[in-house]
Amino acid sequence: MLISEALTQHATLTPYYPAIISENKLIHYSDLEKQAWGLVGLLHANGIKSGDVVGLHFNSQIIHFVISIACLRLGVTQISLPINEPQIKQKKIIEKYHVSTVISDLEIQLSNDIKFIIITELLSSPAPKTQTDIISATANATYIIGSGTTGDPKCIPLTFSNLEALIKRDLAARPIAAGERHLYPSRIDYYTTKRRALGCLVAGATVVIQEHKGSSLIQMCERLAIDHLSLGTAQAQRLLQSIPAVKTPRLPRLKTLYVGGAPVSENLRINLRTQVNQNVYVAYGSNEFGEACIAPAELQKRIPGVIGTPCPGVTVQVVDDSDVPCSANTVGHIRLKSNALFSGYLNNPASTQKALKSGWYYPKDFGLITDDGALVFKGRADDLIIYQGINIYPRDIEMTLEEHPSVVESAAFGIRTNEDTVVPVAAVTTTALTTEQQLLEHCQKNMGWHSPQRIFIVDELPKNTAGKILKRELAITINKKA
Repeated sequence: MLISEALTQHATLTPYYPAIISENKLIHYSDLEKQAWGLVGLLHANGIKSGDVVGLHFNSQIIHFVISIACLRLGVTQISLPINEPQIKQKKIIEKYHVSTVISDLEIQLSNDIKFIIITELLSSPAPKTQTDIISATANATYIIGSGTTGDPKCIPLTFSNLEALIKRDLAARPIAAGERHLYPSRIDYYTTKRRALGCLVAGATVVIQEHKGSSLIQMCERLAIDHLSLGTAQAQRLLQSIPAVKTPRLPRLKTLYVGGAPVSENLRINLRTQVNQNVYVAYGSNEFGEACIAPAELQKRIPGVIGTPCPGVTVQVVDDSDVPCSANTVGHIRLKSNALFSGYLNNPASTQKALKSGWYYPKDFGLITDDGALVFKGRADDLIIYQGINIYPRDIEMTLEEHPSVVESAAFGIRTNEDTVVPVAAVTTTALTTEQQLLEHCQKNMGWHSPQRIFIVDELPKNTAGKILKRELAITINKKA
């Protein structure tokens, strides 16, 4: 297995190089190898075997990460039970996906019907390798629970083969050299963070984990000499809010600053390049597919709204309603293809049939491909607004609003009027005093008939734990005000 073999190799060739660092902890590759095998033995002794489904419920991200590596070596299927999620949701996951054992560092019994193992610290003494079963490449390495922003959360099973192929794609699209350090502020609970951290170990680099939520990212980057930083869109916004506006980048040492997970506005891109680091990359992908496109800074400067060109091994098309490829600069449905494509949602054939067609994955997003092959995001297909016979793409409204100097974030969506007509509206957060009329005039000047009919200035936009704006929840609130 790629991950286990790479870890063993680095433990042999570079035993004293840092594998994992946090604010106050350092684990060398040799120690990580011993600790991971020690946990394999501990889990094996507790009756956990290949094919079991195990829930990981941890406050400590480092312990979670090392146990996750042990689970991969054992060949078990792991599923995260984030501690910041309601217990009722965790219990539903345990029951629905037949979790046989929960491993945690907290004294919380989530279910009386399953085994519960508490591990509060990593092993400090060397541990011998434990004989494990031969792992099938087609066995499930992990279950990923979707965000549920467009309906009930779906479960995405990824096989060991899928995971390895995705890690190889990550490393081809986001090169990281042995010896470099990559900081992941998002919790290891989240699959994308874990997958990229595993890739970091495969490359022989150092995974830097922010264990304490209150830690300053700027100070961590400076003190720990970070080479690469990956942020969600909401994290990038908070990072900018935490530092004074400056004309020179605060973290010039960074080789890359990746931002993704939700649409990245033009203002945010510009401010990150100006105030944090010039090497800003915008990433587009999904839990189901992994990273699909990446846009470096130079491409962003040239094409507004661009989300990149295809990653190695990825094919991107934009098609019409009949699945016929669109001509350049024509908006249509984005579809993606790669050799690491998942096989479908667990026990959900209806959703699988909508998402996977003839070897293509349809993420339900609109976009267009420019003359030179770059993908521009136009919003979620579910969010399309048809107003007076005109297709209005919410992302166009959001990009226009985010060009206004007072607007920080925006969300455009449709609300139903008393005449049973859906009209385009938007909600924004601002940094300076402005009025709805000023923002409407700004949109009218730049968008004409595609402008929103109302713009609501709010204190904050509701988001899920992954930082994605909850437009349906927002629409319900706005409907009450309208």
